Amino acid sequence: MPFHRAKAALAAVALLFAATGDASAKLRIAWQTGDVQVILQYAEGAGLFKEAGLDYSLHAFPAGPAILSPLAGKEVDIAWLGEFPVVTGFANKIPFSLFLVDQSFTESVRLVANPKSGVKEIKDLKGKRIGVTFGSTGHNHILIALKSAGLAASEVTLVNLAPAQIPPAYAAGQIDAAFTWEPNIAKLEEAGGARIATTASIGAFAYGLWVGRNETLKNDAEDIQKFLAVWDRAVAKLRSDPDEVLKYEARRLDKSPDEIKALVERQKVERPSFEQQLSPAWLGAPGDKASAKFVEQAREIGTFLVSLERIKEQPADWTAIIDQQPLIDYLKSKKS
Repeated sequence: MPFHRAKAALAAVALLFAATGDASAKLRIAWQTGDVQVILQYAEGAGLFKEAGLDYSLHAFPAGPAILSPLAGKEVDIAWLGEFPVVTGFANKIPFSLFLVDQSFTESVRLVANPKSGVKEIKDLKGKRIGVTFGSTGHNHILIALKSAGLAASEVTLVNLAPAQIPPAYAAGQIDAAFTWEPNIAKLEEAGGARIATTASIGAFAYGLWVGRNETLKNDAEDIQKFLAVWDRAVAKLRSDPDEVLKYEARRLDKSPDEIKALVERQKVERPSFEQQLSPAWLGAPGDKASAKFVEQAREIGTFLVSLERIKEQPADWTAIIDQQPLIDYLKSKKS
């Protein structure tokens, strides 16, 4: 499918998903159906947002790139995105900022190939059809993987698919391999697909991040504080009683308790505490965003995006991608 037609199809699906939310709610929360959403599903299913007095609505989208247009159009207020859409949106001057790291993972995003294709390692992808979601972490990863094997993107056929479209395309023989994430990548492995590479094996990185429109972060700070309090409470519950938390996402994904536990273990997830996030390893020390590892990584992704002509140029100031104030205010309120 040509890129412009695939992009239009994905946008149409995004509008269909977005329509399920309540547009009148004060805080409109965008999330991805094509990713594992353990904390969000628990917070919603257990009524934590309502208990916190948050006037909110959930708006579902198939993947991160599909959320960028609604963010730009003020149709949603905060959003859960991977690092690639975050950097793409910021570089394209969508006025939002990263205010919370949900998680990082090293093995959730994987390259899996059909054994019938003869692909046993990355270099064998030459001439093959590979399913990815354009503008996503998977897209970033496949290009890094190809480069590591001395292959150019022109030597393979990249097929633009939403995450949920990848398993059916694989089953129908329309693609030979795919680079995407849980829970959909596991469906390829369950169908006999061979794992070829992961985020860790190609030396890349992957995150689940929360961004908010700058207007929302500034003018609706009280709602953002309520959201952070819910998130903090839910993460603590995951650590103390994982079975209770995981059952909500298991229900959404139609998984048994054992299956959802195995899925989460496969992701190799790290969830930094709010205190840890305000350090150079994540969002920078308080008042020193330039020290943030993510700023360095955003610049690295930006260089990559320019080379693909997905953005015109690097932003002048990558530190502006981060807003530390919500976390600083939340931690201050916890101490008082």
